Amino acid sequence: MIYQRGYDHAAKQAASELHTERLATDSLISSPVQGRDLRLPVVLNAFNDRSNGYVRSFPFRTEIELPTLQSPDLIGGFDTWTGIVGPHELVHAMHGDLQAPFGVGRVLGWMGNDLERTLNLSVPSGWVEGVAVYRESRIVPGGGRLNAPRFTMRYRAAMESEDPWSLAQMLERPAFTQPFDRFYVGGAHAFTMLALEDSPASADVFPRTAGFFNQFPFLGFGAALWHGTGEAPNTIRDRLRRRAQETRRIRKADRPAPSTIGSAAGLSHRRPYWLDANHVVATARGYNLRRGLYRINVRTGERARIAAHAVANDNEYTLAPDSLRVWTTRFVPDAFSSTQERVEVQPVSLKNGQRGERTERRRVRTPVEMPDGRLFAVRNDGPTTHIVERTSSGRFVQRTAYTNVRVLHMSASPSANVVAVLANVGGDHRIYRFEPGEDDNPSSFVLEPWFALPGLRMYDVSWGPDGRYMLVSAAAPSSSPALPKRPPTATETPNVYVLDTQQGDVTRQTDARYGAFEAALSPDRSELAYIRYRHERYDLVVSDFDPTVPPIPADAVERGPGAWSDPALLRSESEVPDIPWSEARPYRPRRHLAPRVLYPVVRDIDDASDIDDLSAGDASPVGWGLGIQGTDPLQTWSYGAEAWVQDASLWSEASIQYAGVAPRPSLNFFRRPTLLGPGARLEEEGAGVGLDAPVTFASNVYQSVGRFGLDMEWRRTRLVRDGQPESRVQRVTLDPSAVLGYRLQQNPRDLIPNSGLLLSGVSTHDVWTDGTAQQGVLGLVSGFVPLLSRWNTGIRIGAGVVSQRRGTEFGLGTFLPRGNENFSLPAGTFVRWKGEILQPLAFVDDGLVTVPVYLKAVYTYAFGSTVTRASNVFGGGPRVSAVGAGLGARIRLFSVADLDLRLGLAYDVEDKRVTVVYR
Repeated sequence: MIYQRGYDHAAKQAASELHTERLATDSLISSPVQGRDLRLPVVLNAFNDRSNGYVRSFPFRTEIELPTLQSPDLIGGFDTWTGIVGPHELVHAMHGDLQAPFGVGRVLGWMGNDLERTLNLSVPSGWVEGVAVYRESRIVPGGGRLNAPRFTMRYRAAMESEDPWSLAQMLERPAFTQPFDRFYVGGAHAFTMLALEDSPASADVFPRTAGFFNQFPFLGFGAALWHGTGEAPNTIRDRLRRRAQETRRIRKADRPAPSTIGSAAGLSHRRPYWLDANHVVATARGYNLRRGLYRINVRTGERARIAAHAVANDNEYTLAPDSLRVWTTRFVPDAFSSTQERVEVQPVSLKNGQRGERTERRRVRTPVEMPDGRLFAVRNDGPTTHIVERTSSGRFVQRTAYTNVRVLHMSASPSANVVAVLANVGGDHRIYRFEPGEDDNPSSFVLEPWFALPGLRMYDVSWGPDGRYMLVSAAAPSSSPALPKRPPTATETPNVYVLDTQQGDVTRQTDARYGAFEAALSPDRSELAYIRYRHERYDLVVSDFDPTVPPIPADAVERGPGAWSDPALLRSESEVPDIPWSEARPYRPRRHLAPRVLYPVVRDIDDASDIDDLSAGDASPVGWGLGIQGTDPLQTWSYGAEAWVQDASLWSEASIQYAGVAPRPSLNFFRRPTLLGPGARLEEEGAGVGLDAPVTFASNVYQSVGRFGLDMEWRRTRLVRDGQPESRVQRVTLDPSAVLGYRLQQNPRDLIPNSGLLLSGVSTHDVWTDGTAQQGVLGLVSGFVPLLSRWNTGIRIGAGVVSQRRGTEFGLGTFLPRGNENFSLPAGTFVRWKGEILQPLAFVDDGLVTVPVYLKAVYTYAFGSTVTRASNVFGGGPRVSAVGAGLGARIRLFSVADLDLRLGLAYDVEDKRVTVVYR
């Protein structure tokens, strides 16, 4: 266990949960294929608020982000965040660690276990995640995503649609089609059917499939699945579709039928709030719609963007009591670290979209403003959460001090000094009452039991306009026991329930086919605006509010402490079961730097036609040797080295990088040859130092990012003929480079950004040499134009300049017009103008399982470019120009190789010839 100082209890808790799940996971994953004696580094990360978990095959480790996930969809049923994410990631780790009989995987394992692990996990993402979701859903009754109604609703909606998912769509990660976690949803349901069916092969379907793929990956995953299940992939697809049709709901539409305000494939609305009798504010995003906050007319459907603003999970924001602004939660990446994103709070004006001051390094979320102006929020403290209050100085002070509470959402009453707090306690989701006081002692602030629907899992909470009605959405987990108090009208579909706080009655206001949630009551209390899920979309709908609907039975509702059946709220940490646990010590990277991979090295010569000429003596035109790579689990230090014998001499390269500071420094050494002909070669030896600095300047809907590098190298080059040096040149070279993206924005179905600038530059300068100095500069700028973004049309216009002292400073194949890549630019300064248009034709997002090909999109493109000397930009001097068009396709091969293929024709304007171009 590797964890941050101060999180000993969380580390021990996670270790206990992993130990508990080890045997059950092993029985699912390994038999009859054998796993190794698992030695798994577990990294607990308390600094990233994304609340994720993942497994890396190089270096082999699992990393769990301790801040608890706020989504009720995933954590329901579990009393700790690590209790679900740990076992889920353990499945991935044991999957990667499988060993099969002799085959490709075993050969890779000889070179390094991490290589075999990489192979094992190079299967469709839906298979990797599907088995993990299946396992997480069998730990506690009603827990895990397969028992989460807002997870299963997306599968039902897809499979009951007119175009149900294929098996490839269930297993492969989609590129352009919602839901973008389709491989989680489809993969989990597909694996569940295969694992639970009544057949002898079901018990070991996973190890049989994984073992075959380990041995014969070149046959593709479809062959492995066929071997593991005994069925052709098409047969599995047909059975999944038939099963979905057999369980299809009898009712064909929602009752009562709501009025649809906004609906389209790929269009997602979330969490509406009423602004007046005719307008709501909601977040929205779509295939061709820029993400942000929108004012929507519920009578006409007219939509106006308030601000392009990225709200966390699209629903973590609240309306201020005066309806003049919203308080939003945002993920803010660290400027210099790609592994840290913090949650921060920021207000947005609904009048003009202007953003207010954002909190900095406060790590707070779910803000609510009280009628008296006080602001409360939620702050993660590792795996638990606390309610905090903003002070006049901008600091946030802790107001609650419970150790087993995970706050999911809060809503302030518009008429009283009280907050409804939706929290997970002991795996159950219930509403607690929070009345802010004036005392600074956290123990004086309490969460009082208020409202629960036993047997149902709540997802959100909001208030009506005068504080009388409290609105929640809730549904029964798929495998929860039939509790005596479970409302007889409860279903496994999320629906809207309303509590009348004056009368105490609870009514169910919707009867959705797939899901209704995030409801808001209109100012005159006559209408409900809420989100309805349908396949590939989250619709904004409005329906009548009817308080006279017969209430659900009173004994199916828990109100107040006297009726509460939930676990008690704790102010001290719970005991962790005894497990082997040694004394913690500081992490030292050098203790974990043994080589992880030992691999063969083959070095060919640059021109294969020279091989026949290099046969004299014992010289070898091809070099043979060994390479090693290593790093510690946190990748603080990384290194690699290669040594090989070529042309009867020993050569080598080595590098090392340190990631503990920004910018990241590196050091490399080399001694390598370039074979020129019989008895002749160029020898290069030298050393270099480098600095690499990725930087995030701004990250909201628009992204401004950069990457800057600086390399300095000493190099000695000498010509050796017949074993005797003939000439030698030394030089010290400085190579700065930079890539800068400014206000880039790209919608889900844009092939390239639809707005912003992209600049890149690289140069090389000999700061000292005893020969002829080399010098060159290459700079490119591209601008993206949103003129036709409504149709996802990508328009890029650009310019470039290259200046070189000799004609060989840079490889300029991509600088030159297409069809002229072999043209050689001499010394001098040249300018390029370029334009390109990409128009999608079809977003297929489907493929084959038996043949490992997945087609993401097909598009057409057109281009034009010209290159001329800088002195001739506005004159009539010679130039090289081309225009053309063609077809392109984005595909994925063997589930891991993403390719962008193009085939077209280029017309050379000056030579008046047509060339076939491809890439």
